[in-house]
Order: sequence, then C-alpha cells, then structure tokens
Amino acid sequence: MKGTQQHKTHEFDIPYEKEGIELWKKHVANYDNAIFLAIPQNIRMKWMKHPAFADLNVFSCGYFENAHGHKWTRSDLNEGVLIYCVEGKGFYTFDNKTYAVNAGDILYCPPLTQHSYHTENTSAWTIYWMHVCGTKLPFLTAQIGLAPENPIRSIGIRSELITLFRDLLHRFDPTSNEKTRLLSNSQAQLILATICAQPDLPQQITRYTKLTTQLIHVMHEHMATPLTIDDLAKFADISPSYVHRIFKQVTGFSPIDYYNRLRVRTACSMLTVSNQPVHKIASRLGFQDTYYFSRLFKRISGLSPTQYRAMLVPAEQNHLGDSYTRSSGISSGME
Repeated sequence: MKGTQQHKTHEFDIPYEKEGIELWKKHVANYDNAIFLAIPQNIRMKWMKHPAFADLNVFSCGYFENAHGHKWTRSDLNEGVLIYCVEGKGFYTFDNKTYAVNAGDILYCPPLTQHSYHTENTSAWTIYWMHVCGTKLPFLTAQIGLAPENPIRSIGIRSELITLFRDLLHRFDPTSNEKTRLLSNSQAQLILATICAQPDLPQQITRYTKLTTQLIHVMHEHMATPLTIDDLAKFADISPSYVHRIFKQVTGFSPIDYYNRLRVRTACSMLTVSNQPVHKIASRLGFQDTYYFSRLFKRISGLSPTQYRAMLVPAEQNHLGDSYTRSSGISSGME
C-alpha cells in the first residue's frame, strides 16, 4: 500500500494514574499518533455519585495509530474498556484464553476482571478506545452481544462509528462541568448504541477488511483532493474492478459512494461547529463546484447544507466560530 509519510504527533491530558504519565509517554513513543484524554481519579467519584450521570460515564478515551508493542495488563479497574480496532491485529487474554483482535473487531474488557491485551513485537494495531462505567453498562454491552465469554464482535470498518469516536475525542473535556459531562456521556452512549445496531460481518469477507481499512485511510488523507476509483486502485496496486468488488462487500457501498458519504459526514460536522459559509466548506473538502456539492449533500443527507445548518441552530445563535480544526486535525489520517 502506497501512502504519504505521517508525522508523529502525541496529545496528552494527564492520566488519572498520575504516576503513570511517564510510562504512557514511553509506551506511545513508537506510535505514529497517540491521543489520551482522561478525567483525574479524584474527580471521577463526583460524577459516579451524580444522580444525572450514574447510569453511564466515560472517564477516558483515546486513539493510537500504528501502536507497535502496545501492551497493557489490568486486574482491578472499575471500568469497562471498549476498543475498536480499525487496522492491524492485536491479542486479548482473559481466563487463560487468548483471542485474536482484527481490523473491524470490537473488543470489550469487563470491569474488575484480570485481563491483558497486546500486539506482537513485529506488528501493530490502530485503535479507538474508551473507558466506561455506570449502572446502564451491563444492559448496553448485553444488547451488543458482548460478555466475558464472548469479548469480541466483528462488525467491519464502519465510517459512522469512526466519526463518532472522532467526535468524542473532540468533545471530551477533562475539566468537566455538567454540560460537557452530559455531552461526553451522550456521545459514549451513542457509540455503544451504534455498535449494537451493526450487523455481524460475514466470515467469508473478513480477509478483505485490511485492504478496505487501508483504502478508507487513503480517503481520509485525501479529503480535500478528489479521488477516483483509479486513484484508489493505484494506491492499493490492484485493479479498479477488484477495488470496487471487495470494498462493496465489506462496507455495502461502492468506494466512491463511501468516499462521498464520508465527505458529506465531515461537512455535517463542519456545518455544526463552525459558521463558515457553505462555499468555503465545499472548497475545504475538494469541491470546486458549490452547486454540485449542495446537490450531493442533499442526495445523501436529505437536506441542503443551508437547511441542515438551519435545522441545528437558529441563524442568530450560530456564533461558534471555526472550532472544526481540532476535530479534523487529530491526525491527517486517523483511520
């Protein structure tokens, strides 16, 4: 797979295990990108006891890209750990059993269990993750079909789920007041509900997941540079027809349809959190023809960009400014 060289970037909030910050920095030194966001331990109890938030809290979340040598062992964490692997492969050990975690898999490590996960020394994985707890967590994980004896679900690479994790990283506020806590916790519940709604990935197409993941990575890297099916085929070094066939088998969409939906989803985020004019958003996403962008946006979302923005926020209240940079700038190719 051909691609551009990525600069290593690392973003930290001090982990709740204060003494562990240097250990975390050492752990992620060889990762292409690393984001770790967490609420300090002494503040967590406040939210666990808060009547409005006792049902579900997300206390930390992050993203590790090409995490070589990632390894962690726990025995007494009072939080469930949810990991979405979008590239590479890792291993999870619980109750003397070891499970392979592949791209497109959801891994759940229940609270208060002795478990570990790791990658091989010669390999890496790319993961989104979050730590959650609360009275509603057992119900939600049961609905997803996750349990100690069944810790993995294969759902494939889902752009909507990746977007939800990206939004959680953007919105998560370690300082936390009631409003930001509500936003983060609601986002975490939406992630869990979205996983619940995903069909299991048919076993016969799991071998195509890695290549599909790489192509989605390319799409994110070239969000502002329109791609064709021939461009994707060149990146993958395979024929355009083969790209089309395997991509549609894994995602349910043709590569270009998926790419356009990804761009429209990104535009929705930009319309939500900024007051940039539509033509500027279109340009940032590689559309030189604003009219064509608006037609595509309406075909996919059911609303024009202007209608979408008006539905979310009255015009006189749309004064958020351009806060999209951090959301889209977590890395140049997160997936």
